[in-house]
Amino acid sequence: MDITPKLGQMMPGYFNKRFGSGILDPLYTKALVLENDGTRIAVAAVDCLKLSDDAVADFRKKLSARTGIENALLAATHAHTGGPVEDWGSHMKTDNDYVGLLVDKSVDAVVMAIEKLQPATLRTGREYEDGISFNRRFHMADGNTATNPGIKNPGIVKPCGPIDPDVTVLRIDGPDGNLIGVLTNFSCHLDVVGGDKLCSDYPGELSRALKSIYGQHIISMFLTAPCGDINHIDVSGVFCTKRDHYKRLGRALAGKVVSVMEKAPMMADNTLGAKREVVVCSCRQPSTSDVEAARAHIAAEKRPYDELAYVMDNSQTDLFYALETVRMYENPQSAATLEVMAVRIGGLSIVTIPGELFVEFSIAIKAASGFDYTMVSSLTNGSFGYILTREALECGGYERRLCSSSKMSADTGYVLVDTAKMLLAELLG
Repeated sequence: MDITPKLGQMMPGYFNKRFGSGILDPLYTKALVLENDGTRIAVAAVDCLKLSDDAVADFRKKLSARTGIENALLAATHAHTGGPVEDWGSHMKTDNDYVGLLVDKSVDAVVMAIEKLQPATLRTGREYEDGISFNRRFHMADGNTATNPGIKNPGIVKPCGPIDPDVTVLRIDGPDGNLIGVLTNFSCHLDVVGGDKLCSDYPGELSRALKSIYGQHIISMFLTAPCGDINHIDVSGVFCTKRDHYKRLGRALAGKVVSVMEKAPMMADNTLGAKREVVVCSCRQPSTSDVEAARAHIAAEKRPYDELAYVMDNSQTDLFYALETVRMYENPQSAATLEVMAVRIGGLSIVTIPGELFVEFSIAIKAASGFDYTMVSSLTNGSFGYILTREALECGGYERRLCSSSKMSADTGYVLVDTAKMLLAELLG
């Protein structure tokens, strides 16, 4: 279902305010419905930055009323060139009408998938791609930690962490053996395009490449694996960023997906199952000294936060965080309720996390999964910002700075991993 917003609306994803001035690619919400032995599971993926837990609850309520499906997940691809779905700071507001449209279109997509249910065979497999995604946090020679310090920066010592090179694929064929669709899971931030034109980023190019090979009728869905500390920038300059870099990345990924689909064996086990668990995790709060410093910064600033700036200097960025510090102090949130979901599709499992999880956690979930293959889907069934390792919270870098999109405590990721392990073990019985 097409969810491309009208031009002129705000595009979240950056500090500065952007308005959609054109369309590079249409935006979509896509749905997959699986049914076996009386169990139905719905998977929906939306080309947008994030979706709140309220939007997910609305989706599930409407979906249940129309279809009776209770096992459903709603994922945001985390495209930074999508519609107005986020409140952030004082300069960016959610368009509730547009979010409502996303919810309704996602429900419609599931209904349409139900109408097209047919006997199918499943194949799953994995390839490795380690040349197009990179850890974006670095230990620097001056002892600090920096996010995206610049290509060939001489002060770079080494990356702060690993990447996840897994390209995990679920292929779905109809009774005639022809491809119906494919679900892909890979870890890299959907922030490759930039600018102010609407675009589904590299998964859109992945879809076009697969359609050119297998036919325009197929559906290519994408679940973004945890990439809170992963993006497309190669600081060595070997895989240099060029114009339309998102197309290069999507095509490279397509090669791996095709390789999996052409070699993957048919699933012998078609068991379906799903489990969910809700956990309560604490939120970080600004200290008294943080608030005092923030108020002093705001008072000393000689110009207001420029809501219309297209290029922001460090002063404006620091002012943004100062304003966020005061806002969080005046509107304290001690804890948040997060949902972890685990889905079983034969020998494949899907684990959902409602935030921008650091890749180390995703690797830990996969290592302990017990399934032949495991997808981890970030920003799914809600969004609670960056979820960092304890080490990352103790260091520097953009991701750890306290604000509405980075507020969860140091224990959050570890609680989510333990919860995922428990659910996967239960699904295996």
